[in-house]
Formats: sequence, structure tokens, C-alpha cells
Amino acid sequence: MSGQPGHARASVVRRSGVRVAWQAIPRECARRDLADALVASLAGSHGDSITVGRRCERCGASNHGRPFVVGAAVHASISYAGDLVVVAVADSRRVLALGIDAERVSRVCHDLRGVITPGRAASLRRWTRVEAVLKADGRGLSIEPDRVRIERSIRGVHGSIAGEGTGSTAGALDIRPRLLRVRGPRGVVISLAVASV
Repeated sequence: MSGQPGHARASVVRRSGVRVAWQAIPRECARRDLADALVASLAGSHGDSITVGRRCERCGASNHGRPFVVGAAVHASISYAGDLVVVAVADSRRVLALGIDAERVSRVCHDLRGVITPGRAASLRRWTRVEAVLKADGRGLSIEPDRVRIERSIRGVHGSIAGEGTGSTAGALDIRPRLLRVRGPRGVVISLAVASV
């Protein structure tokens, strides 16, 4: 099955044109190859030549960092939850930034004690929201997770990074993405951060 999306189960989040897909990673398949194949399948139509790469905002390396797509005008985000790969793709003309995070419910929340709030454990929903915001920002976990603020209002749930001002930090997008729940496979918590144009 060498990186082919095969029987991917897809869910569509209709707000902001985001498409999300997930698939269990077969033992004989490299997880990055499968993730790239899922991104390509969501990003293009039949016959398109699409390549998925990575670029780290901090060090410039190509073996890790934010995914980018060549051959389609889309943003992509990738997450792994154990043996599951989850990807999100959105039209870059409608979405400025995109981040997705997924965690298995079996992950013990005390692993997250003090990571977001000193001395307190975090729920998996909160953790996936924080990571989705950090991925949408582009700097990922190079930013301390406790700097992410989750805010609720009549317009929905949004995320931001404390201490960020307009154009204040290199690599930062200065965004306030909307946070959405994605209904995924049983036992997996998925959060999506979407900053619309």
C-alpha cells in the first residue's frame, strides 16, 4: 500500500472550505508517505502533479516543519495520533492559515500537567486546540504552549498567542484562528484552527 490513501475515511468541514481526511497507518507504510498521499488526494484533481514538502520556520530544514504543497493553491496541516494520520487541506485563496491536531483518547491527561497551565492538567480538547493554533501560526512547539489563549465569544471559539503584536515576531502570522471540532474516528479528539482571508 506504499503511501496510497486507499480506504481513507474523509470528513468535510464546510466552514472556510477545509477538507479533512484520516486513515490508519498500515505497518508496511511510512507514516509521512501516507500523510503526503492523503494531502495530495485532497489537494488535487485527477492527473494533477502534486508534491508535498516541509519547511521549518525556525531553522529552514526540509525534514520537518510546516507542510507545503507544490502544484495546488492550498494550505495543508498534518497530525498523527498513534497509528492514525489526520490531514487538513484548504484553498489558499480562502484560508490564510490552517492547523490540525489529533490525539487518541487513551492518552493520559496527566502527561499534559503544567504544559498549558502551571500545576494543572489539560483536557485533550484543550491540548488539541492549543497545538492546532501553534501549527496554524507556523512556529509549532517552538512557542511555549502556555502562551496560547483560547477565547469564547458569540462568534465562536478562537485562539491567539499571548504577547504577539502586529508584526512583532519573525515567522508569526499574527492570526486569531477560529477553532473547530472535527468529528473523527471513535476515540480520537481532533481540533482544527482556521484563519480565513
